[in-house]
Amino acid sequence: MIHYTYSASLSADHLPTLDQTLVYSGNYDEEGNLSGYANSILLRTNADVYRDWGLNLDLGYAARNPIRGADTTSTSLRLSTNIAPNPRTNVTVDYLGSWETQTGRPSGFDHNARFQAFWLPITTLSLYASVALRDDARDERGLRVAQDYAINWAPFPDGLLTFNLAYSQTIDTQGNELRALTPTIEWQITRTSLLTLSFDYGTIESDAIKSDLNVLRINFRSFF
Repeated sequence: MIHYTYSASLSADHLPTLDQTLVYSGNYDEEGNLSGYANSILLRTNADVYRDWGLNLDLGYAARNPIRGADTTSTSLRLSTNIAPNPRTNVTVDYLGSWETQTGRPSGFDHNARFQAFWLPITTLSLYASVALRDDARDERGLRVAQDYAINWAPFPDGLLTFNLAYSQTIDTQGNELRALTPTIEWQITRTSLLTLSFDYGTIESDAIKSDLNVLRINFRSFF
């Protein structure tokens, strides 16, 4: 493996800093009269645009010619950003796009994107939200959208008792859909024992069927 690192930065707090890393890796295999190889290269760029705002960019390429199996190539781009305007708020946006080719199969472009936000309005209460989009070129379900939301409340400073309410929903372009509401209670009975009670309530739906989701979970853990 060859590893090359380049970095540049400015000293003033309000000015941006930039770091870049270039990584190459590869291997060559032989088995009798047969041979194969795998090579990949990645350029990673990290930038602190401002004190509470960072950007990351990855550019990658990989080629694989195995001794057995199909030849594959992949070109990818990943862009992410994180914003933390204050210690109680954090927002992350991430995107990954990749173009893949494989001998004997059609080429395709895959997309994956996610938005996440976390907010702590008060010490005992936290809010979380996530929206993810996924579109795989060779996936028959097409575009999938997943949403997750959660509220967590710990009324006591020691965290011995917590309440969580989560909602999730996943939908694709083929008419498949999952909805679930999950309340959860966690009680740390003693220093070495934990009781968790949760209930999943929702529906699972497709073109062929529609069913209700009702699952009760009781979990007791004891640590020694």
